[in-house]
Amino acid sequence: MTNWAGLAEHAPDADLREAILAGASAGKPWLPSVPTVHWPEGAPSVIDVGAGLGRNVPWLAHMHPRVVAWDLPEMGRRARHSDWWPVGVVWNDEPLGVTLRRFQPEVAHCCLVLQHLPLARLCTYGTLLGAHGVHKVYVYGRARSDDADAPTFGTFAAA
Repeated sequence: MTNWAGLAEHAPDADLREAILAGASAGKPWLPSVPTVHWPEGAPSVIDVGAGLGRNVPWLAHMHPRVVAWDLPEMGRRARHSDWWPVGVVWNDEPLGVTLRRFQPEVAHCCLVLQHLPLARLCTYGTLLGAHGVHKVYVYGRARSDDADAPTFGTFAAA
């Protein structure tokens, strides 16, 4: 499994972007991943689970009055100190359950993150999102997990 905390803490920007978005170093644009399915525009609050460096945060902030970006503390330090971080977007790196209780998002945006989680944590996150009233979850990523090549989305949906 990738050591995301170590990468966020020590990797040069280009290397970290490549780890987050394969192809970034070859010129793949560092743009938000805009859903191609119906998106609940105007929902009062959205959480970007695994926000990374915040590639999707500007788009989410344009669509929703309140956006909470959530990821590892090391990733948050990198993202929040960038010169483009949108005003008003909250970064939170407390445990997911605490974050969900505090901000009560209606929608979760999970882009290119779930496949990197150990399966036990993936199940926990799915359960937490449902238990805290997140009724819409957008998931974009690989169908197979980094953890023993297990099925990412089947595991998440079952939680």
